Amino acid sequence: MPSIEPTHTKGQIIIEDDVWLCYGVTILSGVTIGKGSIIAAKSIVAKDIPPYSIVINGDVKKRRFSDEVIQKLQNIDLRKIKKKKELQEISFILDTDITETNIDTIIYKIQQE
Repeated sequence: MPSIEPTHTKGQIIIEDDVWLCYGVTILSGVTIGKGSIIAAKSIVAKDIPPYSIVINGDVKKRRFSDEVIQKLQNIDLRKIKKKKELQEISFILDTDITETNIDTIIYKIQQE
């Protein structure tokens, strides 16, 4: 009977909050995909992806926001936002470009009780 070789892994795959994985994405072991990242269809992710990155064909093509905005977004714990919060209450985000000048206001509105 043939012996079965143990599989080798570089560690767990970690996908942080608010990540979009498009169709056919392959993620190799040991990779962390940072919060808020978008991974394009059929990308192969072989290395860690920084938060709020846009990845095409396994390469970070662009960061979604400035470093200042990313730093502030990293501090939001999505699990603490009230689940009953109406979409209407936070829908303004969908029509707003998030910038250094409005990020504090946006975070305040999201985290309001």
